[in-house]
Formats: sequence, C-alpha cells, structure tokens
Amino acid sequence: MKASAAFAADSSHAESLGDALLAQADALGRMADDVAKARTVLEYSADRRKMALGIAFREAKTYGAGSAAEAEHFARSSASYIAAIAEHESHTLLAERAIQKHRAAESKFEALRSLL
Repeated sequence: MKASAAFAADSSHAESLGDALLAQADALGRMADDVAKARTVLEYSADRRKMALGIAFREAKTYGAGSAAEAEHFARSSASYIAAIAEHESHTLLAERAIQKHRAAESKFEALRSLL
C-alpha cells in the first residue's frame, strides 16, 4: 500500500473518531439535567422514607394508637405508607437507571478519547 493511501485511511479514521467523540460529548451534555435530578432523588432518599413514615405515624397516633411502638407498627403497615414507599422505590429505580446510563456514556466518551 502506498504511503498516501495509508495516510488517507488514517485521517478518515481519526475524523470519524473525532465526530463520534463530539456526538458523545453532546449526548453527555443532554443528560446533565436528568443526572442532576437523579442525584437529588438518591441524595434525599432516606429523608423521603422518613417523611413517609412520619406522616403515617402521625395518622396512626391521630386514630388512637396508644404507644409510640404501636403507632409505628400501624404506620409501617398502613396503605398510605406502603404506597409512598412503592412510589419512592420507582423513583429510586429511575434515578439509578439515569445514573447508570450516564456512566456508560462517560465510559464510551473516555474510550473514544483514548483512541484519538
């Protein structure tokens, strides 16, 4: 193969890698809002669970639970608490998926960058 043909093949390969790198950088940029929201969901996960339990606990005490232990027992088995936890788990799962997609995109970006 002639040197000029090898150079043309190398430059077109580098150009296509550069285009892919720019596209991946744009994809990472578009994910920024979703990743920020996902990190917020995960950061306040424990607080949201505690708040759901507190609301259910208050309802149990309002409706006549005698002791704190009894109120907590009723709160954890209440339909409102179970629904709140189910909603929380679905939000957490979506947040974790968004973060994993972002990590995969970062890995692809780094792989493309290392090829250049």
